[in-house]
Amino acid sequence: MYKNTINGSSSLLEALKKIDSLSNESLTLFVLDDDNKVRGTVTDGDIRRYLVSGGKLSDSISNAMHTNYSFIQEGETRLVLKLREMKSRGISLVPLLNAKGHILKLYDLSNFKSYLPVDAVLMAGGKGERLRPLTEKTPKPLLPVGDKAIIDHNVDRLISYGVKHINVTVNYLAEQIEEHFMEPRSGVQVKCFREPKFLGTIGSIRYVTE
Repeated sequence: MYKNTINGSSSLLEALKKIDSLSNESLTLFVLDDDNKVRGTVTDGDIRRYLVSGGKLSDSISNAMHTNYSFIQEGETRLVLKLREMKSRGISLVPLLNAKGHILKLYDLSNFKSYLPVDAVLMAGGKGERLRPLTEKTPKPLLPVGDKAIIDHNVDRLISYGVKHINVTVNYLAEQIEEHFMEPRSGVQVKCFREPKFLGTIGSIRYVTE
């Protein structure tokens, strides 16, 4: 279950506690029924207005939720354009729903510039000979530029545009780059693929299997 979901039988107090746990994220909850179907949305502002009108913290969250909410239907062919339109309207969190109303994915428009439906391959297997001696013990992609490694500037930029499948082909000092990407970043697991020998520009792409 997603962090931004809550069962419709929960109280407003429980909803506020869950919203409080979403610090620095989109402060919207999707209200689910017992079959995990989305029934509506609620924000801290919705709860505040409900309480001001005479409601109680012990009341059900369903009393304060909105049933008219924006979503993307599975199979949408104009995904990027529709998400861009929603972001322009100030919508920060959009669910992708299947035909049964179940959440397949959440698009956080507050943290991403766009959502590009593409996969990315970064070729990071070279020896970096023109940067010797800096690359004698450190592969060029891991050399620092500012506050992070060269390759992280590329990866973070791709993630900011919603690219979810990022592959890195490696060779020289490959184990360092593989270790660098052991943990996911912003929910994206960067996958490394070793080329069996130095294949030059774009030659290693044939070893990316997914």
